Amino acid sequence: MRKAGPETPILTDAQIDDYHRDGFVIRRAVFTKAEIEEWRLECGRVWHDLDPDDSVSRIQKRGHKDGQAVADRLDPLLDLSPLFDKFARHDTRLGAICRQVIDSDVNIFKGKVIMKRPGTLGYGLHQDYPYWGSTGISPDHFVIIVIPLDECTVESGAIEVFPGLHGDILASPPGNPLDADESLLDLNTGVLLEMEPGDLALLHALTPHRSGTNHSSCNRTVLYFTFSHADYGNLQDRYYANRPDKDLYR
Repeated sequence: MRKAGPETPILTDAQIDDYHRDGFVIRRAVFTKAEIEEWRLECGRVWHDLDPDDSVSRIQKRGHKDGQAVADRLDPLLDLSPLFDKFARHDTRLGAICRQVIDSDVNIFKGKVIMKRPGTLGYGLHQDYPYWGSTGISPDHFVIIVIPLDECTVESGAIEVFPGLHGDILASPPGNPLDADESLLDLNTGVLLEMEPGDLALLHALTPHRSGTNHSSCNRTVLYFTFSHADYGNLQDRYYANRPDKDLYR
């Protein structure tokens, strides 16, 4: 568990207000080029060394514009990488920024990487919290940290968020109870999270978001670390022990 202590604030008071009002905030240039390169190499190692027998439960596939399905998401991640596990549990910047928006010590809840290769389709509109309903804790007591390792643009399929809609679970479309119905939103209000490697974004667990196809010629690799309020203890082990079908979690 991360303990509170003296630390340099990562977010300004205005940015904290933005997070609570909009359900997201971006902080630029938090990490160094050397760190990003190290993490990029570590992602490549993890994908390369992964046991094929583990692919049923750990690797999720997405559609591709040529009609095939391709490996896209790796979850869980932290047990495969001592580097990422140490970073998620002990990096003081992550602890500081979580405490600024949750106002509490935190525990790591989950870590994953999405490597959206060229031509890979995006994700439909959803909120992450409905996938975590089995935890039984308040959505306000989660915070999602998004760290791009590659440039995130409209061309590469960056995340698009819908501000101010993180107060409740949105209605779902027919036949897809864990996602959100796009027809009920004004899609013109979406904000694209265009980010450079080294930037960081925070998302509330109920912030609606989606992403597009990677139309670029490069990968769009993004790390996701979700933290939970420390009062709930170690949710990570309980979640992965009881998670639903591989296609129904975030």
